[in-house]
Amino acid sequence: KIRNQFKREEFEMISIETWNKNISVIKKHISGNNINYKYLICNNEVKLKYGIQSVPKFFVLDEKRVIRKIITGFDREKTYVELKETVDQLITE
Repeated sequence: KIRNQFKREEFEMISIETWNKNISVIKKHISGNNINYKYLICNNEVKLKYGIQSVPKFFVLDEKRVIRKIITGFDREKTYVELKETVDQLITE
């Protein structure tokens, strides 16, 4: 939903799979959920570096790739609003 709210030049979304390493399951998930953005697989080093102990975890980066906000957990309405407000603010800066 949020990916479609912004122009490609304004916003890029990347998903990083942290638990599942089964490529066929991941491909099925991507196609079954119409994921139209980059979907990467991380290793343990990445999980340790960014403190990923639970999912989902959202990192909002600015145009210089500096982490500006981290959101842990997911609530369908609350998380969307928080992400959209953060991205809107970054776009207007």
